Amino acid sequence: MIPDSGMILNMIETATTQRETETMQYANNEAAAVIAAVDAAPTSIIFIKGYEAKSTGEVQNVFAIKGASYANTVAKSLKELAVIEADSDLALTVKWKEWHKADGTKTTAAAKEKTLVNMSMVLTADDETLKTALAKVRKSLEDPKDPTVSYQKEGHGVYSHNEELYLRDCRLLHKQVVTPSEKVKTTSLAVAAADRIRYKLAVGKYRAYKLDGRYDYISIGGGQIVPEDVREEVESEQAKVRSEVEA
Repeated sequence: MIPDSGMILNMIETATTQRETETMQYANNEAAAVIAAVDAAPTSIIFIKGYEAKSTGEVQNVFAIKGASYANTVAKSLKELAVIEADSDLALTVKWKEWHKADGTKTTAAAKEKTLVNMSMVLTADDETLKTALAKVRKSLEDPKDPTVSYQKEGHGVYSHNEELYLRDCRLLHKQVVTPSEKVKTTSLAVAAADRIRYKLAVGKYRAYKLDGRYDYISIGGGQIVPEDVREEVESEQAKVRSEVEA
């Protein structure tokens, strides 16, 4: 069940209150704190405040369930995909962005004179572009590419690589965009169609988060882990919230 806004606000208030009684709050070793917290509550709901996606610069507040099995997620996604493939009445609305010249023809980001255009098209079951996209998604699930790097397992869904920590096996429940990305993502109809299909599947909600300090704090099982460089700011913010609740 995806929590509604009231449930989410209650989670935030609960996490803020429980923070005062948890011993793992403000751990000096953030990596050790994350591993200990996840191992203590491997299937809990987590809240990451102010998470910055390094590739896009987008800042998010994230609610997710920890402990999602990727193998089970793929298996469920294949069943969901089969239902979509069998739907003869399927109509999929696909949206994407393109750079266009003044005459309306497609161009690239390198062009000096260009306009960003929002594109939209409805693909039906007999459309070749949709069939190709469905086949592409199926192949990605049945025959995934080999990983390009080797990760060291540190705990339940916690991995490391080059001294950087990753929180994996998460299923996204809710994402609030705090600061939108300034990067412009353009693509093609075929790629956008495959992305749209994948997002409709269980695997489209599977997430992994790189914990390189680009977040305000993480709440797991009622406790919190806060990066050293933002602790004073977070403490001040949470004190303000508590005073407003108590007023």
